[in-house]
Amino acid sequence: MVAASFDSFKSRDHKAHKSKIHLLQWNCTGKLIATGAADRTIRTWQTEGLSRHTQAHGKPEPYERTLKHTADLLVLHWHPSEPFLLLSGTRDKRLWLWDATSGAQKWAVNIGIEPTTLAWGPSGSEVAVLGTDKVANDTVCFVPVASKPVSFRKETHNDNEVLDIKFSQDGTLLFRATFNGNIVEVLEYTNRTGQLLHNLRGHVMQLTSLTVSPDDKWLAVCAADAMLTMWNLDTMTNLWAFTRTDAAPTCATFSHDSQYVAFCQEREKTIRILDTASGAHLHTISTPEVPSGLAWNPKSSILAWSGYVDGRTDYCCLTLWAPP
Repeated sequence: MVAASFDSFKSRDHKAHKSKIHLLQWNCTGKLIATGAADRTIRTWQTEGLSRHTQAHGKPEPYERTLKHTADLLVLHWHPSEPFLLLSGTRDKRLWLWDATSGAQKWAVNIGIEPTTLAWGPSGSEVAVLGTDKVANDTVCFVPVASKPVSFRKETHNDNEVLDIKFSQDGTLLFRATFNGNIVEVLEYTNRTGQLLHNLRGHVMQLTSLTVSPDDKWLAVCAADAMLTMWNLDTMTNLWAFTRTDAAPTCATFSHDSQYVAFCQEREKTIRILDTASGAHLHTISTPEVPSGLAWNPKSSILAWSGYVDGRTDYCCLTLWAPP
């Protein structure tokens, strides 16, 4: 993917749900994308089917499966290596594991917290679940997923609220965004000792999200101080900070080759694309509404987002931005 070609990219809206989409993610092959909406459903879509389909007025796009839940959806996350396994979390403190080929629920279990973030361990045998226990995000559950879990390990952080968690791609590190000091803690995870290795300090206000690049070399940090910072994971040093906006970045996503990072901001109807290594601004995408989700395909240059509502049909759209 060459930055100069971004001007030739085109966006296409696909009618997806009758209620607001607030979650979306590609599976590991990049052939399926899942959307989660306020109507308590997840829908899965084949990328190839979306690109071939000729849209009929007032009709939703053809989707593969609808996964129905009994409470509000909070999180969804595909398995890191099994392309048809999807995990979701709901406000009634349950995790759900789905087979996306059939739409069948493999299991659902109450974990005792409202899940706000899911982070699969790279082996796919365990998922770390950050959640709300009573008031704050102070509990992380490590849940085995091979069969319906009957027990799982919990960590409670009463002294320091955790805002986001991510694993490195090789599974040796766990990154934890914390409230006190606005610090990213880097923990050893190979032997699950949880030993603190580094504190990454680059923000003066609350951290909102962490994103690890596919090549495991970069960490993007979004924060309420209206900054996006980029960290080199070999040296654990800050490379640059993007600050040319007064709106806080809400989420970031890397291109499949890790060369570019795209992010969106609260209140702004734009998506910005930067060079990962230098922080140079390369392209801005104007959107009809503030994006509510953003994800780059893990195998190609297709960028997906949600948030736009088709005024004629009232469908909330999944938008794909791709080369011609």
